[in-house]
Amino acid sequence: MTLKEIAQKANVSISTVSRVINQKNTKAASPEVQERIWEIVRESGYTPNTSARALKMGAKAPTAIMALPKTISCIYARGEAAVSDLFFSHIAKAIEQEAFKSNFFIKHSFTALDIANTEVAARIANSPADGAVILGRYDKQILKFFTEHYKHIVYAGLNPMGTKYDQVVCDGREITFSAISYLHELGHTKIGYIGEQNNEIRYTAFKEALKSLNLPFLQKNTANVKLSHEGGLSGRLSFNGSKI
Repeated sequence: MTLKEIAQKANVSISTVSRVINQKNTKAASPEVQERIWEIVRESGYTPNTSARALKMGAKAPTAIMALPKTISCIYARGEAAVSDLFFSHIAKAIEQEAFKSNFFIKHSFTALDIANTEVAARIANSPADGAVILGRYDKQILKFFTEHYKHIVYAGLNPMGTKYDQVVCDGREITFSAISYLHELGHTKIGYIGEQNNEIRYTAFKEALKSLNLPFLQKNTANVKLSHEGGLSGRLSFNGSKI
């Protein structure tokens, strides 16, 4: 598929498609239109004509022949469905767009449940990619699968993982301290916690932040639940209507 065909299908101009794909101007189209363009790109498997691009930029013919696009696998290690976690879905979208600018494409997008399925895991293994991004904290089974089938691995998540692989991690401790401090500045002294607690840096930081502000830690004001919409709801209900 060409840029012209994508533009026709998205009902926008060719220049708009070009700006969106090449990230030259993030205001070239509304978020809805940009998403429609990227959806068409994914469905069509569109790849840029790198030789034509290089020639247009003034490169000589011998140097205009560039390497073929490379591929990336993306796994949602925590979610049961690839689109169920909005936090990591936004990260995956950013990965896709940034990778595209460097001539990389998302080849697979799957979950931990897919790897647990022998048939699906076999199909993924038989269609390898050049690298992989793991979104969210993973277990030994997932790590074993990736180390066996991918040479280049990057982990992105909320908790540091003690491995040799490259990591892009949020500062969960600093974020938690900031949140607690903000609530304390507003005059709150009874602060609750809803989320995972086992090996969770934000839970540890939650208790440390309370202690640093001389606030009491009450286990009854915490709920050990999965980081999901359902977990948040059940965690709030577990407080039995008590005010926090």
